Amino acid sequence: MTDPEKRNKVTEKRGAHGAGSGPGRGAVDILDTIEARWFLDDAGGAAATAARACFAKVAVEGPREDRYLLTGRDDIGLKARVGAGKPATVEAKYLLGSLGPTRLHARITGVIERWRKLSLELADPALQKDGAWIRVVKSRRLRKLGYEEGVLKEIALEARASAGCGVELTELEYDDGVGRGHSLTVALEAFGPEALLLDVLLGACREVFDSASALELEAGASKGYPRWLATISDGSGRPASATPAPTDRSSWSHTSK
Repeated sequence: MTDPEKRNKVTEKRGAHGAGSGPGRGAVDILDTIEARWFLDDAGGAAATAARACFAKVAVEGPREDRYLLTGRDDIGLKARVGAGKPATVEAKYLLGSLGPTRLHARITGVIERWRKLSLELADPALQKDGAWIRVVKSRRLRKLGYEEGVLKEIALEARASAGCGVELTELEYDDGVGRGHSLTVALEAFGPEALLLDVLLGACREVFDSASALELEAGASKGYPRWLATISDGSGRPASATPAPTDRSSWSHTSK
């Protein structure tokens, strides 16, 4: 376990980040972020109950369905979001590096990961003919914090910001090969200039978790979507065979705090 105040700072971002700012037809949107994410597979457990209480005042977005390609790797993800009468939005993401288990708050330990996402709209009815896909229905509660002159403050989801952090709790329903599964994910995703990202992520942790005294999140539950999908895809509850994620600290720029 590592104190992030003593570790290297992280990553970069390309383009502005705001709700509804996805790519246009034929355009590729590229976004670099750092994130910490946890999956709570006991949807009725104490951690899940505490997480819901933390987001109790945040409105639930309408359910949406994402379809994930099972890649057999935990450092590469491919997702298609399909809506009736709309082109599919395809997002590929790959892991650039990880700091490993890091204490983010007195009761919160997670793995900080650096991801690059590429998004593209496609009108291709044959998109899912190849490979193994899993459908995940999501109901999300999302907060957005903007960062300006060293201060984080809540902003509207549709507002654009040059730096900030999205904070989410999402209920997940899926078929795990045995029956219908139900999990939760809690995540913080920081965006903005490279030199600010870790400060933004840590500030968002304080903003969100200071008042959530009942919530504890452990490193064992912290992982990205590709690794979580590997654990549920065969219904075993154990990680499926996957290529280990890289730990590429050379790509994490160093700035002293």
